[in-house]
Amino acid sequence: MSKLFTIIKKHKIAIIFATLIGIIYITPYFVFRISLGDKYQGIPMLATANEDFYIARVQEIIDGHPLISSVGFYEYKDQMSLTPPTAEMFYAIPSLLLGIPLVDIIVASRFILPFILFLLVYYLIYRLTINSNFISNKFNAIAGAVLVTLGYDLVDYHNLWLYLTGQSPIGGKFLIWARLVNPILGAIFLFSFLICIWLIIKKSAYKKIMIFFSALFLALMIASYFFSWGVAVSVLAVLILMYLIKKEFEIVKSFFWVIFWALTISLPYWYMSFIASQSPSYKEAVLKNGLFNTHYPLFNRLILAVLLFYLILFAPWLINKLKLFFKDRQKFFRRFNLSNVRDWNLFCLALLLGSFWVFTEQVVTGMTIWPFHFVQYTIPLAMVVAMTLLYNVIKGKSQYLWLLISAIIFSSSVIFGIAIQAGTYRQMDNYNLALQAYKPVFNWLNQQKKDSVVLVAVDDQSKIDILNGYIPAFTHSNIYASNWAYNLIVIDRDFFNYLVLLRLKGVSADNIEEYLKNNKGEAVSYLFSNWSGQYNLKQFPDFTDNELPKRLEKLPEDYRQFVKQDFSQLLKKYQLDYILSSGPLKDNIKNQLQGLKLVEQFNDGKVFIYSVN
Repeated sequence: MSKLFTIIKKHKIAIIFATLIGIIYITPYFVFRISLGDKYQGIPMLATANEDFYIARVQEIIDGHPLISSVGFYEYKDQMSLTPPTAEMFYAIPSLLLGIPLVDIIVASRFILPFILFLLVYYLIYRLTINSNFISNKFNAIAGAVLVTLGYDLVDYHNLWLYLTGQSPIGGKFLIWARLVNPILGAIFLFSFLICIWLIIKKSAYKKIMIFFSALFLALMIASYFFSWGVAVSVLAVLILMYLIKKEFEIVKSFFWVIFWALTISLPYWYMSFIASQSPSYKEAVLKNGLFNTHYPLFNRLILAVLLFYLILFAPWLINKLKLFFKDRQKFFRRFNLSNVRDWNLFCLALLLGSFWVFTEQVVTGMTIWPFHFVQYTIPLAMVVAMTLLYNVIKGKSQYLWLLISAIIFSSSVIFGIAIQAGTYRQMDNYNLALQAYKPVFNWLNQQKKDSVVLVAVDDQSKIDILNGYIPAFTHSNIYASNWAYNLIVIDRDFFNYLVLLRLKGVSADNIEEYLKNNKGEAVSYLFSNWSGQYNLKQFPDFTDNELPKRLEKLPEDYRQFVKQDFSQLLKKYQLDYILSSGPLKDNIKNQLQGLKLVEQFNDGKVFIYSVN
């Protein structure tokens, strides 16, 4: 315990800043709740991508479906999951064990997780930089951690220019580490893994413990988020190669033990993946979850820029090695063992080369999974390398230049991070206030039988998307027709869902072509077979969505046949209990549905719920 107090005392300034970071992250959510007063109904402020989806995954666990094999749908819950709920358990277990409402766990995580991430980034930079007992070392590490947690989006020079020139209001979504589940937990696992790997390299007295925790964090990444473990494995592979060349075989042996134990710990994941791969829907499902079969590389400009910065700083050493290579190759290979290269230098290079590899590995393997998400981790790693080089190299040449640059990084990150949080709050305040009106609806659904199914019948597609996300996120109910087909769900269900949606909107057989022409994006969101078609991607010209044009061409005739059939009988194809509409259902829809009964109204007649027999 005394050792723990010593560590806290030594790094108390960093802990203070970590607390401030947590406060910056959680403040909008507290202000939102307090400012609404009695108007707050229990729906927290959400303003980052896919948060309703992640909350729904956690809610699935709480509702007794721990595999999360079918988020939102009543059917398919007995299948294996393509994306096991490893990270979601960190939200669900406290709620289940302590009886704390999930909403409160979500809000608390806005403080706790950025707080932890800040300290992990700080500690990694602190250990990578020399003169660890100097106050300058700690300030440099704090500046780096502030850059990662608050200044992450400063590298987006396009949006930054729009902000600075007043062409776009600052904000729109909260800081990246405010997002639930991932990428925040993936970042915490990744930085924990990297710290343990660094301590192995530095021959820590707790080597066996570090091997175990390295393996544990790698296994957690493997079982939760491809993008974090993809980066981790790539960096580790580069380190293995480097330390083989350096002939430090004991370190290499430790790395292989890390891989062995990580694979062992993650065996349940590999077993589930194998079972899932036997499903007839597997090939379609992995494409719908972001797989690309391509040999085209991507080149991340930030990684290339930091790599160039690295090479420039060590240009004299590299030039000498190249001279020796061309002058006497035998002598070059005899001497080329990296024995005189410091560990922090190799570690930084491994972070860069590992990050470079994740964007280009498809050239060799022919496969990648939505590589644009790798930036969630390669950007922070590039920032860690930059701050390490800034201190270990630039400071040695000019202390004033280092101080100036680090002070600019620190201050600009703080200003930018606070501005993003405040700007997003202002933009999203009214939107989140309006969502409180749906809480009575959700309360009513939560009083009905668990896993009841709701069909959202609303003309406005944006409201359909909101309700189809919020119903499984904040109730024990499922949804009937949605484009949330992220698991082993047959493509026929997507097609059927969209046909139901079109019929509820009153699209006639005669004007279906015109409707699709004016709402192609909506149709694509239901009918796409892979993300290239969904997002009209140009980066991988050797991989296209060949199925999407066929489905769009086939849809009008299928819809004309669909509208000829009895709607009530068609809806019985899947479990259905309630229809939710904004206002009363249109007469032409009610006339098509037998046994329909109005059971509840909300918000002065703005929301109607009908039971379906």
